[in-house]
Amino acid sequence: MNKKSIVALIIAVIIAAIIATPFIIWNAMKPQDEITTGVLVEKMNDLNELVTAEAITKVAIQKENNKIFGQEINLDIPGTGQKVLVIVPGTVQAGVKLDQLTKKNVTVNNEKKK
Repeated sequence: MNKKSIVALIIAVIIAAIIATPFIIWNAMKPQDEITTGVLVEKMNDLNELVTAEAITKVAIQKENNKIFGQEINLDIPGTGQKVLVIVPGTVQAGVKLDQLTKKNVTVNNEKKK
């Protein structure tokens, strides 16, 4: 490359940098998409529990009858049949309630490490 082409290349790079600078600054100052979420704490409980096992159950209770004015009938008359389905969730926990634990409830055997 000769001296004129090197000078022309340097001038082209400087002009490109001058033209690109405002676009780079504008893009950097543009606000980014912001995702905001909210959390509402409804209730906090003091547990004081050491739970070792938990069973989560659901019991489905289904009841059907065919009554008119509270009296059972043996005919299938449209509009007299009643069906009820109730699903009852439940939780059973096995463990220790730490707020009821006292020195009387705990024995320590240093020899057996129990």
